[in-house]
Amino acid sequence: MGIYDELLDKVIDYIDREPVEDTDEIVSAYSLWAMLSSEIKNLQYVLYDNEILKNRINDFYKDMFFSGKEEYKKSIENFNFKLPVFMSCKFKKITSSIEENKLIISLWPDGKKNKDKHIDICKDVDDDNYYGDNINDYLIRYFKLEFDRMFQILEFFAHILKNDTKRSQFITNSVMNVIINYPIDGKISIDVKLNRNIDPTDSQYKNYFEKPYTIHDIIEKHKKTILLNTPIEVKQLNHLCSSVVKKYRRIKEEENKVLKK
Repeated sequence: MGIYDELLDKVIDYIDREPVEDTDEIVSAYSLWAMLSSEIKNLQYVLYDNEILKNRINDFYKDMFFSGKEEYKKSIENFNFKLPVFMSCKFKKITSSIEENKLIISLWPDGKKNKDKHIDICKDVDDDNYYGDNINDYLIRYFKLEFDRMFQILEFFAHILKNDTKRSQFITNSVMNVIINYPIDGKISIDVKLNRNIDPTDSQYKNYFEKPYTIHDIIEKHKKTILLNTPIEVKQLNHLCSSVVKKYRRIKEEENKVLKK
């Protein structure tokens, strides 16, 4: 038997394994990947996007502008940027950031004269109070739930990022290596391959004569199944990954309590 067929047998045997059942101590690589992807996606949206909230806030100020002069005047009180005269104020983007123990949501106004202007809504970690030099009571009151959700996501990661700077999780067993890369400002990715004990010469990537696919092509085709069949001990995970798993476990426990009631 050639090396190709030997490696193929290893991969097929792995694909035929029983899927991992998640417990308090063990999760599948697929479960970890799904949880981590969701959390990183939520964080990236809060840090860089917030398009839905931006549109809602702009609609709010448009309604306030047409509702009456005095009401609109109160809704823009304390803003430190150039306001348009014949139309409502408008924001071009909303971003957020984590600075040590300080969390910041920044609203960036539209207009050429407001290029470097922004309103910062601030909150310290483990403190529910908002503060800022140019925040407005109307803005905070009408969008408090949305800001609370954003700060909740930022605070979860603020506790973690101080203790976890690697941005990757390596998983290995007797057959497979799995590497999850999760840059905060980039795209999360996952790489699955046979480990060095099984394939010391990287034959899984070689295009063998009369073989339509490489071994790694087959691994990629069945990646989801392989991940579902790959167990991970939660205690072996790095700080960020273990924190994410524990968070989802708490959510599941709370949902089960509600169902029982």
